Amino acid sequence: MLQGLEDLQTAVIPVVIVTGRLAGWVSGLVSYLPVQGAIAENGRLLHPSNSRNLSYCHRSPTGWQMGSSKPQVYQRLKAEFP
Repeated sequence: MLQGLEDLQTAVIPVVIVTGRLAGWVSGLVSYLPVQGAIAENGRLLHPSNSRNLSYCHRSPTGWQMGSSKPQVYQRLKAEFP
């Protein structure tokens, strides 16, 4: 798996890990794996690998809403990975 992630990084193909695990678990992963970040806690949390800032989302009647100051990250991920 690690070799595959390194190959994707070399080919400049961004990878985002998606998991239901908790923030602490993915924090460790994004610090040592060659990934752009992780979506954790069943879609509730975005953890970019180049930042210590976590972005939390919550479900509203009109759709997913960001609870942090980084909604542009969420919109970019949503556009790139529909």
